[in-house]
Amino acid sequence: MIRIRETKTEYLLSIPAAQKERARGIQGRRWDPQRVCWVYPRNTRMYHALIAEFGDDLTSESSFTLPQTIPGRDRSNAQDAPELQQNIERIDQTLSELLKFLDQADNERAEILLRQQSNIESLRAETQTKDEEIASLKTEREQLLSENKRLSVEARTSSDGGREEMIRELALEVTGHDQIFGEAIGDLKIDATLPLQVGRKVETLLTQTLSSSGTFYELITECDDAEMLDEESVDLAHIIRKQRNVNVHPVGPVDSKTELGRGLLCLFCASLLFPKLTANQ
Repeated sequence: MIRIRETKTEYLLSIPAAQKERARGIQGRRWDPQRVCWVYPRNTRMYHALIAEFGDDLTSESSFTLPQTIPGRDRSNAQDAPELQQNIERIDQTLSELLKFLDQADNERAEILLRQQSNIESLRAETQTKDEEIASLKTEREQLLSENKRLSVEARTSSDGGREEMIRELALEVTGHDQIFGEAIGDLKIDATLPLQVGRKVETLLTQTLSSSGTFYELITECDDAEMLDEESVDLAHIIRKQRNVNVHPVGPVDSKTELGRGLLCLFCASLLFPKLTANQ
C-alpha cells in the first residue's frame, strides 16, 4: 500500500518496508521515524520524480500537487517592472510632444490625450500591484529560507537518536516484537561496543534458560547437547560469541569502518536467536 501526502514544504511517502529501496532510490529523501514515512522536499523536480516512480501504484488516499514555482514568478515580476516603467516614460514623452501642438479646439486630439492619460494611470496602478506582489514574494521566500534553516538544524541534532531508534525498531520487528527481546535491547547503545553488549545479553539468557553457569562457549555447547537449539540457532550464538571476542580481544589493529557492522551483525543474530531461546523458558 503506497500513499503520498503533502505539507506546505514536504511530500510524505508511506510504503511497505519490502519496497523501501524504491523510496531510497530518489535523491533528497530522508526517513522520519516519528511520522514513520519517507520525506522529500516539495518542489517541481521531486513531484515529477515521485510520479515517475510510484504513479501507477498509488492508493486512492494519496493527495499531493505540483508546487507553485515562486522563484520563477519572482523573476518574471522583477523583469516586468522595468518594462512597465519604460512604457510609462515613452507615453509621457509622447504626451509632452502632443501638448506642444495641441489645438484646444480639436476635440479629437483632446480625446486622444484623455485616453493616453487613462492608460498612464492604469499602468501605474499595475506597476504598484506588481511591486507589492514582489515584496510579498520576497517576504515569503525569506520565511521559507528561515524555516529550511531551522529544519536543517533540527535534522542534524536528531539524526543520531533517530538512527539508533530505527535500528532497534528493525531488530525488534525481526522477532515479531518479542517483549523479552524489546526489554533486553532497550538500553543498548548503538556504537563500537555493541558486540560486547549483545554478547552479555545472550550469555545471561543462556544462563537463565539452562539454570547453569560456565563460559559462553560452554553454555552454547550445553544447549546444543540438550537439543534446546537447532543447528542454525547454535551457529547464530557462536557468531555473537566470536564477534564479542574480536571486540574484547582484538588481534592487531581494528578497522574502525567495520566496528559498527560487527555490532549490527550481533544485534540481528540476537533478534533471530532470542525467540527460540525464550520459547524454552
